[in-house]
Amino acid sequence: MGTIIIRELDKCLKELSPKDDLERRVKQPVSDRNTQQTIYLDGIFNLDELKEICRKKGLSCSGTKKELAFRLLKYAGENQ
Repeated sequence: MGTIIIRELDKCLKELSPKDDLERRVKQPVSDRNTQQTIYLDGIFNLDELKEICRKKGLSCSGTKKELAFRLLKYAGENQ
C-alpha cells in the first residue's frame, strides 16, 4: 500500500529549475545573472576550496557548494 502511494506522489513531483533550487537553498530571490554566476563558481571550485575562500573572507563556511558560491557573490557585490 505504501509503495503505491509513493509512486503516485512521485508522479506529481517535478524537478526544480536551477534558479528555483538556489532560491530555495538561500531563502531569498536570486537574479538570473547571479544564478548563472553561482552555477559557474560551483563548477570551477570544489567544496573545500569554497569553504576556504569563505573562511578567509570571514563568512560562514557551512552549506552546499551553491550556497557557498552564492554567499561569496553576495559578499563581492556588497564590497565593491
